[in-house]
Amino acid sequence: GYANLCRIITRARRDQAKGFAALHWRQLADYGAGLIALSGCARSELARAVLERKPDKAKQVAQRFASIFGKGNFYLELQRHYERDDRRLNAGLVEVARQLRLPIVATGNTHYLTPDDAPLHDILMCIRQRVPLTKAGTLLRGNAEYFLRSPQDVAALFGEWPEALHATLDIAARC
Repeated sequence: GYANLCRIITRARRDQAKGFAALHWRQLADYGAGLIALSGCARSELARAVLERKPDKAKQVAQRFASIFGKGNFYLELQRHYERDDRRLNAGLVEVARQLRLPIVATGNTHYLTPDDAPLHDILMCIRQRVPLTKAGTLLRGNAEYFLRSPQDVAALFGEWPEALHATLDIAARC
């Protein structure tokens, strides 16, 4: 698994601009063995399909990644950051997981340690993108909820999906 992870990282960064990584899903097929994969944040291909109300595409994307990593190694990622579409996205992901019998996991899209660090993160994003703060728009997060949460906070956020909470422990134990 570790060797495959190194290969994926190398290939994803090799032909990209500094600081960026991209890899076509077909390239993952050769290197998925021994890895645990999560479906990604609200900007992922799967999440976009759910948010665009394209359930067949969402299932197709989930099946593709489940076949690459194996059903026991691919998790649909639930997140709550108090964004407008969080509830609808999570409900859609849970439905895809139910239909395909894939596991769900509770996560957080963590970009900084505490909510107080959000303004600094915004400034660093603008520097990286070479954009003035006043013109950053969607480059910035919608709120200061992308911080590292305590286990108690995560349990409160995802109490309706105990299996998603349990999956975090399963993944940690496997790693």
